[in-house]
Amino acid sequence: MIKIVNMKIAKDIVLLQLQDDETKYFEALWEIPEGVTYNSYVIIGDGDVIVIDGWKIGFGDVFVDEVKRVVDLKSIKAVVVHHMEPDHSGSLKTLLSNLSSDTRVFGHQLVKDMLQSFYGIKPNFVPVTDGMKANVAGKTLRFFHTPWLHWPDTIVSILDGKVLFSCDIFGSYGIPSALFFEDLSPSDQEKFIWYAKKYFANIIGKYVSWVLKGLEKLSSIGLDSIEIVAPAHGPLRRNVKTMATLYNRWARGDAEKGKVVVLYMSMYGFIEKAIHILIDELQKAGAKIKIHKFVDKYRSSISDMLGDLIDAESFVIATPTYDADVFPFAMLLLNVIISKIPKNKKVLIVSNFGWGPVAGKKIAEMLKTAGFTIVDVVEFRGGNVEDVLPRLREGAVKLLQST
Repeated sequence: MIKIVNMKIAKDIVLLQLQDDETKYFEALWEIPEGVTYNSYVIIGDGDVIVIDGWKIGFGDVFVDEVKRVVDLKSIKAVVVHHMEPDHSGSLKTLLSNLSSDTRVFGHQLVKDMLQSFYGIKPNFVPVTDGMKANVAGKTLRFFHTPWLHWPDTIVSILDGKVLFSCDIFGSYGIPSALFFEDLSPSDQEKFIWYAKKYFANIIGKYVSWVLKGLEKLSSIGLDSIEIVAPAHGPLRRNVKTMATLYNRWARGDAEKGKVVVLYMSMYGFIEKAIHILIDELQKAGAKIKIHKFVDKYRSSISDMLGDLIDAESFVIATPTYDADVFPFAMLLLNVIISKIPKNKKVLIVSNFGWGPVAGKKIAEMLKTAGFTIVDVVEFRGGNVEDVLPRLREGAVKLLQST
């Protein structure tokens, strides 16, 4: 059920939040049973108004109606597009059709052509440059280009030196019970740190080098004066340094000591039997294990799997050979892991086969080429798990050894 929050978060800023628990796959890809929010902001200045971003495509009319509850549309003199993905810009065409043609639309230069190609509109566009200031409605917005977080057009802006509109940066999945992270219960805070980590892994993980560059830029302009962090998804925050620290850790792939993610596919139970033995060995050695399985009656969440892998010390991927090749679902997982996860992880590969050992070698080549460290490849024929029991035990030890 879609819900709307229309609430003042500061003397001159109103949050317009669409709470979406109907979308089950964010970007039609990532599993989000926890839902997601789309956050827009209305800045009320000296008689004039600035609108910051918008809502997902398909909610244009609802968005405009909600803006009307806050201000007279005639007072809107500027709209800021921090990022053109349609979960933020999707209501823009409807909004602009209700505004004066003189209304300025601020965004990165790349946004101009996307506005036309996405929505067929040519507004009064003002391209922003890195560090540029704009004075609107008696307010000062300063823009900073943060490319590839997570599109090349992404910018952030700071209002009067105090409010950071961070778009997808520092955002999270989930529908919070309070507007600010700091007002959530301790258990909900822990939950939303997980949602933020999962969001980071799914959406921004591919660009970890750019995360570090973006954090360096934000640190250089000074974050001490920031009183509110206003992202495009999830709860707002009063403490920017908490999320900046977490982003730095996740981007570097800092590992939780002893954390091992075990992900496996098993068609007929042979791989699962081997994995149960391996898990038992890992538990005896004190490993912190997260299990994600993909079998005939159950599939784990790929988005959760990536969230767990971000700060894992090592992982296991176990899969059967299929059609004398890598199991197709394993290829999907490998592709997203290679794309999204920092490469400072150790990997144990387990595979079984009927005709000949193929999958293990191919997976090892893929992961090694990507930069992961392969500690061993354990392969067995059919259901002959007993043949490789010593290798499985050795593999558990190798995974937990310090590099």
